[in-house]
Amino acid sequence: MDLVFKPEGWWGRRFRVQLAHGPALGRIDLGAWRTRAEVVLPTGTCVIRKDPDGALVLYREGRPEAQAVQRSALRPRFDVEWPGGKGTLAQRSSWGHTFVLDADGTEIASLKRSGWTGRVQAHFPSDWPLERALFVAAVALGTWESQDAAAVVATG
Repeated sequence: MDLVFKPEGWWGRRFRVQLAHGPALGRIDLGAWRTRAEVVLPTGTCVIRKDPDGALVLYREGRPEAQAVQRSALRPRFDVEWPGGKGTLAQRSSWGHTFVLDADGTEIASLKRSGWTGRVQAHFPSDWPLERALFVAAVALGTWESQDAAAVVATG
């Protein structure tokens, strides 16, 4: 499944989601990232919350569907679990604009952000539920947002 995430506005906290060659499917609203985000689809809204133990959890109709735990505060690397599987979401390089999701040593998904427009091209397994793909994307989008904010602070 090939998806495109287009930022709505300058600050990149809300993204319109669409198939690479198709109609809009929904929206990701990062809101106050690191505490809550929403995935809005025609079938309903899923919520992503940070639990007290630090895990980012996707809730659909009040039930946890997937979670991501950051391994280190210094590196954008997450252990991601979903029903029937798990993987590692990580940036290819410290300064890169690409996240990959590996499961059992095999790359199963990738997200690449354009540094100029903020637009993200993503590829996920075709048999994945859309909510799971958007959860993984929201983790990457939130990480990029945090990195961008840190870069602004560092450059003063």
